[in-house]
Amino acid sequence: LILGAAVAHTFLGKEFVPPLDEGAIMASTVMLPETSLKESVKMGTKIEKIFMSFPEVISVSRTTGTAEASEHVHPVNHSHYNIELLPREKRKRDYDEITEAMRKELDKIPGVAYIFEQPIANKLAEMLTGTEGQLSVKLFGQDLDILNEKIEEVRNVMAEVEGVADLQVEQTTGIPQLIIKLNREKLARYGISVSNVAEIIEIALNGIEATDVYEPDRITSVLIRLPEKYRNDEEAIKNLLVDAPNGERIPLSQLADISKSEGPQTIFRENLMRRKIILCNVVKRDIGSFVK
Repeated sequence: LILGAAVAHTFLGKEFVPPLDEGAIMASTVMLPETSLKESVKMGTKIEKIFMSFPEVISVSRTTGTAEASEHVHPVNHSHYNIELLPREKRKRDYDEITEAMRKELDKIPGVAYIFEQPIANKLAEMLTGTEGQLSVKLFGQDLDILNEKIEEVRNVMAEVEGVADLQVEQTTGIPQLIIKLNREKLARYGISVSNVAEIIEIALNGIEATDVYEPDRITSVLIRLPEKYRNDEEAIKNLLVDAPNGERIPLSQLADISKSEGPQTIFRENLMRRKIILCNVVKRDIGSFVK
């Protein structure tokens, strides 16, 4: 009997936690890094309607982005959905069948990456690996270009393995940037300090809290900065005027070299090392055989 059990054990699938149908789905979607909050909310509303179209779904709630003071900070191109399902005995499809159908609907939307989980499984994954998804691969190194190159190689390998689902690379690149390099010689010629120009740029683009407006039930901060259409306009930024000590007003373009570039959205570190993660879920097979 013991020998038979030992032999049978070698043919059994291996999972850290056996799959459960928890009666709820957690879905996360990621759009392009430069997506605005307005566009992200618009797309989130569309995806909510897709989820609500499923007869097994009772309700859907969504959060888009996460405040910097929260435990898990996410930019506005990230949305999280909590999907409540009917009790198992009232559903014709189980969790795997429902999420498979949802994947087919989301695949019709260009530019949206997604991953499906269940609440308890999600918490376990975060405790074990600090990431979403059933399986994650971490790459470490100091050179971001090499990390990006190698993570794509890993992605291509994982994409060919039977059972892979929701394959997703941690988003770190693709943010458009405007590089402003101050010319110290020109600044000295006009008698303008670096800190003065930096302050003007910060106020114009990032804003500065000027005062507070006190109302009976709230306090509203007043922020001064350029309107959004000018903050996103390279020519408008080049034409920002900087006051010189002699009263002359100099365009920023005459004091700095201004160019467009693309840089990392976020640089993640673990044990002081830069790292990138690729994660996925595994369907229709056990994780042990998938990893092998």
